[in-house]
Amino acid sequence: MSAPTSASSPRYDQNSAEGVGFDGAEQLWQSWRDGLTPDPLLTVSEWADRHRFLSPRASAEPGRYRTDRTPYMRAIMDALSPSHPARRIVFMKAAQVGATEAGNNWIGYVKNGVLGETWIETGDAPDWQRLYERREDWQIGTVPASGLFLTAGADVQKDRIEVSVWAWGRELTSWLIDHIIIDGGPDNPECWSEMAKLLDRTWPHAHGARLGLAKLGIDTGYESAAVYSWARAMGHGQVAPLKGVEGFNRTAPVLGPSFVDVTEAGRKLRRGARLWTVAVATFKSETYRYLRLVRPTDEEVLEGAKYPAGYVHLPRGLEAEWVKQLVAEQLISVKTRRGFQKLEWQKLRERNEVLDCRVYARAAAWIAGADRWTDDKWRDLEDQVGPMPAQIHDVQPDASIAAGVLARSPMIGGKRRSDWLAGVDKGWLR
Repeated sequence: MSAPTSASSPRYDQNSAEGVGFDGAEQLWQSWRDGLTPDPLLTVSEWADRHRFLSPRASAEPGRYRTDRTPYMRAIMDALSPSHPARRIVFMKAAQVGATEAGNNWIGYVKNGVLGETWIETGDAPDWQRLYERREDWQIGTVPASGLFLTAGADVQKDRIEVSVWAWGRELTSWLIDHIIIDGGPDNPECWSEMAKLLDRTWPHAHGARLGLAKLGIDTGYESAAVYSWARAMGHGQVAPLKGVEGFNRTAPVLGPSFVDVTEAGRKLRRGARLWTVAVATFKSETYRYLRLVRPTDEEVLEGAKYPAGYVHLPRGLEAEWVKQLVAEQLISVKTRRGFQKLEWQKLRERNEVLDCRVYARAAAWIAGADRWTDDKWRDLEDQVGPMPAQIHDVQPDASIAAGVLARSPMIGGKRRSDWLAGVDKGWLR
C-alpha cells in the first residue's frame, strides 16, 4: 500500500475553484466540468433537428432542419440510431420523399455524434443564384441564331415524364429551348402518345426556319420494359434508350448500342430496342465545367468577342427551381471499404430531374455524332437555317423550311443517293 508523501499535502476540492487566483476561474472550472459530461443519447432525427442547418444554395428551405417537414421519415431515421434494437433496415420508397436528406442526416450523426468530427457538407457545384442572374434575353421556346440542331433528354418518373430540349452549336455551345412535363407516368398510354407527338414537334429558329428533334435520349431506369416498348415503336433513328452507369473509368462516355430483346410484358424478342450505356458522371462533370465558364461582357460582345466553347445559355423565362435542379448534385470524395478515395456524385437537393435531362440530351448529341463532326457537317447545318434576315423583328417562322436535319443525302439526277455505306465506301464499291 502507498501513503501520502506528506500529511499536510493540500487536497484539491473538485466542487469549488477556491485557491485559484485569477478572474474567471470559476467559469473555466464549470466549462471543464461541462466538457466531461457525456453527450445526451440522441436519435438520428433528434440530432438532425438540433444540429443540422441547410444552406441556401442546397435547399429551397434554408435554415434549421426540421423532421416535421417529412414526419414519415422519423421512424426510418431513428431505426438507424445505435440505441435502436434493429440491426437490418429495408427501405422501399418512391421518388422525392426525402430519403436523400435522411441519409445525409445519418452520415452527419455518425461523423459528428459518434466519431466526434466536424461535419460540413461540401462539394463541387456551381452557384445556382449566379446562373439565375446571368439568364439571357431570348424567348423560351425559340432557337437562337447559333443553335443548329436539337436534342432532348427525357427523365421517366412514376407520375410524369420530364423532357428538356437543348439546341447545340459549334464547339458544343448549348441553349435551353424548352422544358416539358408530361403528366401520367409510364403506365398511362396517353403519356406515351404525348411523347410521340413531341417527336414531330418543331421549334422556330431566329432565322425563320423550324427545327425538330434530331435525337431524343430517354432514361430506362424506371419501368424499363415500357420505355423499351415505346422506343421500339418509334424507331431507333430518333429515339435512343439510355442506361446510366456511375464511375469515371469508362472507355467512352457512351457505349453501344446493345439489343434489348424484351417486350413490354417481359418476354424475349429476337430483335428489340437498342440500348446505349451512358457514363453519367462524365457528362455531369462536363456540364458543371461548362456552367463555370465566364461570359464576355456586353462591351466585349460588341467588339466581336465570342462566348467560350461549351458555354451554356439559359433564357430569361426560366424559374429559380429549374436552375436549382440543374446544379442539384455535387462531386465529393468518399472512402471505399478498402480505404481508397473515389469521386462520387451525391444529391444536394431531393429533385434533380433537370440535371438528368441535361445529361440525357448531351448523350443524345454524342450518339448523333456532334463530338466527331467535321467542319463540312457544321457548315451544312448552318446552310439549313439560312442567313440572318435583314430585319430580325420581321421574322416569321416558315413551317416549310426544315432545319437541323442530320442525315441529309446528296441529290444525284433528281434522286437522293443513299448514304448507308458512306462510312465504309473507300472506292472499291465502284
